[in-house]
Amino acid sequence: MKKKELVEVSRCDICGESGAIYDCLICGKDYCYKCHKLHTRDFKYMWWAANEKQICNACLAEPGARFSPLLLALRSMEAVHAESEAFYKKQEKRGKELEVEIDHLLKLTGDNER
Repeated sequence: MKKKELVEVSRCDICGESGAIYDCLICGKDYCYKCHKLHTRDFKYMWWAANEKQICNACLAEPGARFSPLLLALRSMEAVHAESEAFYKKQEKRGKELEVEIDHLLKLTGDNER
């Protein structure tokens, strides 16, 4: 038996490809994966997860967009992520230096179990 089904398909507003899974947080335009990489910028909006929201380049280029409270908050979150990554790299480097120092001291004491 044949059935008619109404299916909603999201299409990329740039190339028209179906299955657009990204959208601009400000204007709502839909983007496919390929066009999203070219026409939007990703912003992490959660501290503990890799979730991202997109804002298209056109919205970012609008006068006054730089001072939008939403964009300022997203950029602040980017800064926090950058600080965290820098801190982690510094701690990792220090940890490796301490491992080398401890290995050296263990060899001097004759304890080679490590």
